[in-house]
This record gives sequence, C-alpha cells and structure tokens, in this order.
Amino acid sequence: MASNQEQLIQQALNDLDIGAEKSIRKVAAKYRVSKTTVAYRRRGRNPRTQANRRTQRLSLEEEKTLIQWIRDLQRQNLCPNYPRIRSFVYEILRNRGDSRPLGKNYVSRFISRHSELRTSRSRAMDIKRLSALDPTVIESFFSEFEQLRSQYGVEIENIWNMDETGFQMGQTTSNFVAYDASIGRPVAPQPDNTQWVTIIECISYHRALKPYLIFCGKAPELHMFPAIDELPDIIWAFSLKGWTDNELGIDWLRRIFIPQRPIGKHSILILDGHDSHSTGLFQYLCLQNDIHPLYLPAHASHKLQPLDLGPFSPLKAAYGQLVQRFALTGLATLNRRVFTKLYIEARQTTFTERNIRAGWHRTGIWPLNKQKLLNDPEIRNFGRTTPEYQPPATSDGLYSTPKQSDNLRALIRQIEAKTTPQTRRAVRKLGHSAIQEHTGAQLLRTQLRELRQLALKQELTKRSKRIQKETKQRSWNLEQVRAALAPKKVHFVRKEGGEKRILRTVTLE
Repeated sequence: MASNQEQLIQQALNDLDIGAEKSIRKVAAKYRVSKTTVAYRRRGRNPRTQANRRTQRLSLEEEKTLIQWIRDLQRQNLCPNYPRIRSFVYEILRNRGDSRPLGKNYVSRFISRHSELRTSRSRAMDIKRLSALDPTVIESFFSEFEQLRSQYGVEIENIWNMDETGFQMGQTTSNFVAYDASIGRPVAPQPDNTQWVTIIECISYHRALKPYLIFCGKAPELHMFPAIDELPDIIWAFSLKGWTDNELGIDWLRRIFIPQRPIGKHSILILDGHDSHSTGLFQYLCLQNDIHPLYLPAHASHKLQPLDLGPFSPLKAAYGQLVQRFALTGLATLNRRVFTKLYIEARQTTFTERNIRAGWHRTGIWPLNKQKLLNDPEIRNFGRTTPEYQPPATSDGLYSTPKQSDNLRALIRQIEAKTTPQTRRAVRKLGHSAIQEHTGAQLLRTQLRELRQLALKQELTKRSKRIQKETKQRSWNLEQVRAALAPKKVHFVRKEGGEKRILRTVTLE
C-alpha cells in the first residue's frame, strides 16, 4: 500500500516537472494524494520511509546495490552467508573511510528491512546436476519426445516412466515431538537393519504397474515371504547387494512391462541412462515390442522424472512412518517379510491418481508444457555470471575525480545548493545512480581479489605423488608420512682415491 502511494506521489511530481499540471492542488486531487505532501516533496523533503537514513550505515543506493549483488551471487549458486555479507559491507564502509564496527545484528536487520530477501538453509546439489540444467538440453529432450509422439502416434495412456528407488529396511522419519529439556534431547530409536532394497516402479498418466522388489541375498527362502493369504501381486528378485543389474533390468522388462502394456500399440518408455537400461538385449526387446526408449538427459532426473517429482517422495515418508509405528521401541525385528507388508501398505496410500499425475504435471511432459520447466529459476538462470570487472580510469593529475562515496555526496550537495528545486531533484537522481554504480564497482573489486587469491592457491598446489610402500603395506604411521612429505635431497658426488666427495646437494620439492 505504501509503495503504491509513493508511486502516485512520484507521478504527481513528474506531471509538475514536465508542465502537464501547474497547480499542486489540482495534481494532488488528480492522483488522490495529500497536497501538503506533494508541496513538501517538491521542495526536496525525503519520504517518511527514508526519514532515518542518516542514522543507517549504508545509504539507500548502497543497499540497493548490495541487494543486486546478492541476486547476482544467487544466480551463480553462490548465495552469501552472514559473514560474507558483513565483509562486503565493511568493504563499502572502508572505501568511504568509515572504520567503525558494525552492530551484532546488522545483517539480520538489513534483511528484515527488505521484503524481497529471505534466509534459509542452502540445499546441497551435485555439481553435475547443476551443469545439466542447460535450457538447450531441456529443449532437445522435449523436441525428441514430440517427434516420437507424432511419428508413431503414441497416445497418452502409452507413455510410461520407469525408475528405481532405494530403501534401507530400518529407515524412519524425524517428527516434531514434545520433551522435557531437563531430561535431555529427544531420541527416536529405530531398527538396526540397514539392508538395502531396490524397487523398480513404472507409471503412466493413468495407472501404475506392479512393483519389482530386489532384496539382498543369493536365493529366496520361505521365511522371506508373507503368509499365503497376505501375498501381494508383485515380483521378488535377489542380488548380492540389493542393487539392480543388467539381468534384472531385462527380467523386469519381460515379466512386468511387456505383458502389462497394450499389445499392438507403440509405447514411449521414459527412463534414465542407467547401464541396465541401455544393454543390447534391452534395446532389442524394446524394438521387437514397439517400445521406444526415451532417455532423460544425464543428471537431470530431478527435473524431468515424473516418479521423482510425484509419488516417490510421499512414498518414502509414508514408509518411514510405518516403520516407526511398527518398531516403536526399536527392538522389533524388521526382515524382508515385514518390509514387503509395510512397503505395499505405504504404496497403496501414496501411488494415488493425484500423486501420479502431479509428477507428470511438474515435469511439463504431460500436459505438454516445456515452457513451465524452462521458466524454472534454476534453468532460466543457467550459466549466469556477474559482469567482467572493468578497472576505473586513472586520473590525469589535472582534475581530481571523486574516489569515495562521501566525496560524491559532497559534490552533489554543492551542486544542489546552487540550483532550482526542479534541477535539484534531477541532480539527486543522477547522484543516486553514481553512488550505486560506485558501490557496485567496489564489490566487483572485492570479488576479483578473492578470485585472484583462489587462483593463486590453485597454482601453488602441485600434483600429488604416490607414496612409496613396501609389499602389501596398507597403513602408515606418523614418521612414515613425515618422511614421505619431507623434501628429498640429492647428492652429487665424485670418487677420488677410493673415497666419495660431495660436490653439491640439490633439494627436490
């Protein structure tokens, strides 16, 4: 509301400046603002929001520049923390000759004054995933998808997504609980079974196929399965570590996907580039059954995989809650039989039509909307960097150019004292722009210095050499490591009369 009022006042002042209105009363009535406020502002008075600007360490222009710098760092996935923001502010103040320390809560109050800024914990992401968010790669995937659909006339019910997800049998979820601080921090016991289970799931826009469970083990035993009246309609498989492999990937294709898809119709199978999905036999079976694999771009499944963006997240949360309810004290035995029952129960509550369709909607695959994904901030800002640093022009010695913000302000005040109110407002805007650019240049110099220091450290880092070891040696004590790291000395000797004389010694780094 206050910002809208300020815009109306600025429009009224602009009409007076260009001569569209000559009467302050008429222009105030036109924009429904106070006549007194327009008169005071025309004389050069600051708005109420800037009334205490003199008591703040940074000017309005410097704070705007700092906000823009935070945005630039965010586009580079380098959001600054509190200490880094403080160091930037210190650089700005030091540039104007102000060496007073900042208050303890300066950064938090600075953020609270600007509604566009937020604070939260940063989310770690693999650098390969960040590098995969190239808009050209995303557009290429959607182009290939549209080409397959139009070429083979694939209908929406024949577009599938297949993916694996993993579980530790005893994994639980953290919850908010009530506790007495005098007793200690709350701890939730969980089962100690950490065996890994891989699940292969496959969904279309309308339904999900039966799951394919891969347990850790060489061969199945009777105690691993639920009772006869509780057996679910799924496929059980076994591998040494509970992971999928080439044979199990082909077995899933033969026993689940091919029998359950419509016969005689072309299908598109969207999947990632795992080795088990790209073997020659897998490709041949797909070709033989009119299945067209569409591989997701590498490391981009977190944006394009409907299963990841749909039912998988609530599935893991629901399973963790069921484990916590089953093993409330952490002493209950959680084996393969119990896992199967808990997983099927969690799957029934999360593999709903709503969650399945939500995954397709979020990826933009169906309904087809690639622009929704291209408008994602992480993709839209791919490759953004700050502008290259341009060093300031050197003075020729005849004229002294202001080098500090205080000098700029002093020069602006001298000009304002000799001008009319209308010209004074124009000079003030020009001064705001100059101070903003000056502050931005200072921040660029700070980052350039940090990058140069980092580059220098990288240049000084030499290629690591392998430590010499004895036969079958697998451990080293402190003396052995010190001896390996110490500079090696090479002696150049000459034999004279049966004796060796050292000519010179060279130290090899």
